[in-house]
Amino acid sequence: MSDETNEKDPKKNRGDRQKENGGTSNTSTIKRSKGSYQKEIVVDEKDNQNLNIKRRERGEYYFFEIPVNKEVHFHLKVIKASNMKATQENVYWVAQTNKNFKSQKWLSWTGANNKYDLHELLMNLNEGTIYGKKLLEDGSLNPKYVEYTEKNTNGVKKNYLPTNPYKSKSEKRELNDGVYFGNVTYHTDTLGEGIWLEGINYLPEFESQGAFIIAVGEPQILSFYVAKRVRKESDVDAIGIIDCDTEHVEKELIYGDILDLHLRLHNIINYTASIEVFCDDEPMDEYNKVIPLSQYQDIENPSTDYNLDIIDELLVDIRWANKSDHDEADDFEDSLQEYKMVLTLTPIKRKGKHTEEDTRPTITREVTFTVNYKGDFSLEEQEHQYVEQVVKVKQPPLVTQSYETCRYTELTISMAGYENPIILLQEQDNGSLIDNKTPYYEFVAGNNENKKEIIIDISSGNGSFTGVDSCENEISHKENKDHPEYPNNVFNTSSVQLYDYDKNYEDNIWGKFKEFLNTKNNIFGNVQPYSDEERAADQLKFTVAYPYNSYSEGTFLARYLTLQLSSFPIDISVQSCRYVRTPKFVIHPDVVWAMHFNYGVDEEDILYYNDTKVPLVTGYADYMSYLAAGLEWVNNKVKPFVEQYMIGDNEERKKGWDKVQEIIDEFVKESITKVALGFHARIDKERLINYSEMQPYKAVLNYYIFQMVLFSIAIDVLLIYLTRGKVAPGMQKAARVAGKFKKLKKRAEKFGEDYNLTFHMPKVSCNFGFHREQSTEKLGEVTRIIQYTLRADPLIAISSEYEFAPERLPKELKKFKVTALAEGIISFDINIQYDVLEGTFTLNNTAVHQEGGGGNVLKDGDIIQLEGKIALTLEGEAKVEGKWQKRVFKLFPIKVHTKAEGKVNLHSAAGITRRFGIDANKGPFLEDTLFFDGITGEYFQKVTVAINSRKRVDTNPTNKTTSIPKFGYGTASLGRMYIFEIFNPHKPEKYYKQK
Repeated sequence: MSDETNEKDPKKNRGDRQKENGGTSNTSTIKRSKGSYQKEIVVDEKDNQNLNIKRRERGEYYFFEIPVNKEVHFHLKVIKASNMKATQENVYWVAQTNKNFKSQKWLSWTGANNKYDLHELLMNLNEGTIYGKKLLEDGSLNPKYVEYTEKNTNGVKKNYLPTNPYKSKSEKRELNDGVYFGNVTYHTDTLGEGIWLEGINYLPEFESQGAFIIAVGEPQILSFYVAKRVRKESDVDAIGIIDCDTEHVEKELIYGDILDLHLRLHNIINYTASIEVFCDDEPMDEYNKVIPLSQYQDIENPSTDYNLDIIDELLVDIRWANKSDHDEADDFEDSLQEYKMVLTLTPIKRKGKHTEEDTRPTITREVTFTVNYKGDFSLEEQEHQYVEQVVKVKQPPLVTQSYETCRYTELTISMAGYENPIILLQEQDNGSLIDNKTPYYEFVAGNNENKKEIIIDISSGNGSFTGVDSCENEISHKENKDHPEYPNNVFNTSSVQLYDYDKNYEDNIWGKFKEFLNTKNNIFGNVQPYSDEERAADQLKFTVAYPYNSYSEGTFLARYLTLQLSSFPIDISVQSCRYVRTPKFVIHPDVVWAMHFNYGVDEEDILYYNDTKVPLVTGYADYMSYLAAGLEWVNNKVKPFVEQYMIGDNEERKKGWDKVQEIIDEFVKESITKVALGFHARIDKERLINYSEMQPYKAVLNYYIFQMVLFSIAIDVLLIYLTRGKVAPGMQKAARVAGKFKKLKKRAEKFGEDYNLTFHMPKVSCNFGFHREQSTEKLGEVTRIIQYTLRADPLIAISSEYEFAPERLPKELKKFKVTALAEGIISFDINIQYDVLEGTFTLNNTAVHQEGGGGNVLKDGDIIQLEGKIALTLEGEAKVEGKWQKRVFKLFPIKVHTKAEGKVNLHSAAGITRRFGIDANKGPFLEDTLFFDGITGEYFQKVTVAINSRKRVDTNPTNKTTSIPKFGYGTASLGRMYIFEIFNPHKPEKYYKQK
């Protein structure tokens, strides 16, 4: 076979092929075809015996590691086929170089004189069969019809080799002696190179019916080249890997120089790589370098990991001089010191009971170099070689920026509301350097009311700042093609892009919808992410915003609740004689998404997301609520007429009518159960999109409410129907269940009657939402917040009322009416706020409203609270009234009216609260707390005396009720039980961090 397009990538830059999992997994995750056929590639038995070639699994693919310059034969083994003969007659080899894996670059086959492209051949073979008919006899579409094209065959064209003996459906090929099914021979003379070979029925799948065949040798260093950097880093990467070996770096170095390291490695999978520096066998231990090999491995194409080309760097560190006793030279003398660099590749030892012995070697390579510690540096002779590099120091820290014409030595980013700015760069007089290489800074912003002002400051620390406008040092910048003129170039915003609302809108599916709906306006208004720029010699001030782009609230939901809610990057370059820093500002949208569900909860008890009240869609949860509401409506219409024309001043009728009103009010109160739903988005701080009031979303929410009503009707109708004994065929089981339910219902009702118990329906308030949030502690950090809150109060509740008979009361209370009310309540709280950045669980804003017995409020770390409580209320009431008449004079009688009233209410509760939470150091825990709410209450007293209808005495003219202070309350924790400690109480450090 030969490669039609034998093109190679010009270069693989460092970090271009990062692998998140840090290496190859040993777990088998082979991708297998979902078709009615299964086949795999196998090695010829003779070759397997002679060369001991084993099939390996790496990641999602099969691998065959073959020797260099050895021919190896491969066949296809059919494991599963709905039609074995048809499968064998219609299988084709396809192959591509491993570097072109999953591309449309296919290898051609020697001796394969194919007349048709693959897609044309497949269409010819299907002609006349059920798979070739687009329509069935009745004119409907044929579900088995497949149309093969150059695109869906992945551009194979004529680059395939048939393994069956047919040229076409009627024309057979001649069979040669010794031809095996699917026989292929392959060899290569280059380590690390190979092919992807696949036996296909129809299309390349890049799954288990194929495998990588790679020439592999012992782990080794193919080349290790080391040189002093004399050009820009971008140019070093552009030139690519230099394939030669270095024993000694030719050019003399000074401290602060950078060494470019070019490594070509073979078969170092599951190895670690490190660079150590020695001086006379004395290691510079603190300054060793680890080369992260996993960053150069490719998770999408693991076959390229056999040969790794790595370009890295090493700073010739001034601190080596202290470790090696390298003294600085006097005046213009030389002070030379030789160092040795050692590259070490160490295998990560395989572990496991059944793992074969690991015999892979540790590999080393040495390179020497000489450093001259001169006492004086000449700008003309030395510094012009070092041009600007992003986050790289171009001279040793001891020769600082303060010696340059620009003289700025500090670079910071700040924003209002944050005490500490971000320090990108800060040089000290002693040569120490703060060099923040954080690649980007994140901000959450809206498009109008929630913009953020950012300030980039440069200063010279303690010295005077000259400013770049007067900088005359253009030596390094003449070599910089991007910025040939230096003045006025300290803040370079040329790479800041404008947000193109037409391009980002009209050229995609949302633009098509917009055109269809014949509307052209962005409802949020067009704003630019970067605006309001103010420049000074030492400062750049600008405003960032997020460019929301939608022409209706409906499309905003479809667009921004999906992956299209992307961040917007802003790159600003800050330049000087010595440094270039390019901080990236990433702007995230401030949209908050929230959903609410409430059942049987009064409006004042609803828990809102982020404690922000929003309008909800309300309705009734069952049909009894509608009956009660209808009764109330009719009563309110009829009531004025009845009271005016039918009752009048008739006291007897009034009493009967009041009793009717009490019955109606009680029925309405007990029968109406409300439900409230909502779905909202909040943008730009205060702008609310209430999908609960917009169609079709409002209709959807009301439909959910309607379903609840239908469900309640269906249950009652079914029970009524079944209890009449009319059981439809196939519903016997339902009838038995309903019968049991009926018995339970009667039993519960009888229990309630016997013990004067009342069962209460649950009341549930729930919300869920997520949003991005700016860190309040550290500037430039953003996290995603996910919140969930549920309050069921009660989840289960019963109550009982008992009125004491007068004869059973003490003498002092004979004239009091004393009633005891007992309630048993189980309530349930879930309150979670998860911070994705910190990985911590905390409480959200609604937790402060969820106080349980004994003042047990949810605390940070708590997630779930379950509470059982028994409450007792005693109510006492007495009223004494007397009238008498006395004649003092015969002509003037005296009438005296005395009235005394008294009431007392006492309340108390006791119970247990169980909390489940997560401690940051000790992990998940359970905590039980006993509580007694103490005794509290209120009393009312009033005595009046009237003589001849004129009030003479009134002990409580304002009818004030006096509170009884709480006494006797308290809580007692039974201690926290940490889950991990249960399993190993003697070694807790094994399971959680110690403080």
